[in-house]
Amino acid sequence: MRPARRITQKNNSIGGVCRLTYCNPKQNGGIFIAKLIVAEKPSVAMSYAKVLGVHGRQDGYLEGSGYIVSWCVGHLVELAPPSAYGEQYVEWSITDLPILPQKWQYLVSASTKKQFSVLKKLMHRADVDTVVNSCDSGREGELIFRLVYQLSLIHISEPTRPIS
Repeated sequence: MRPARRITQKNNSIGGVCRLTYCNPKQNGGIFIAKLIVAEKPSVAMSYAKVLGVHGRQDGYLEGSGYIVSWCVGHLVELAPPSAYGEQYVEWSITDLPILPQKWQYLVSASTKKQFSVLKKLMHRADVDTVVNSCDSGREGELIFRLVYQLSLIHISEPTRPIS
């Protein structure tokens, strides 16, 4: 395993340490196994790709060296509007508040459907055995990743690992 390397960027927005825990690509029964790294925004994904030696640009992601690096573009998933919880909320009033459903519903944002479908497709690829959450470590970054992860209903049983 290669040691961790410092990631640097001109504006120093991600000047953290990327732990390269998946440096040696492996094969399982002739199928190449890849690690999917999901960043919060394209600029951060490009920085990760540069450090990991990933150069193959595709539509919505980069691939190479045993890694697939992709990104969210802001909030790909959002809370469903009140009308999704029942007819009584199509035209709700102040007396209906608070609206506290038993189970929260989410929708893919109309403006980000394309990138969500890219991420979902990548998460369902047979050669992806691990998804790494490399979104920001705060509440918002974690939420962005978790909602995409949950709505994709992925097949990977290994837990995700944040890059810190």
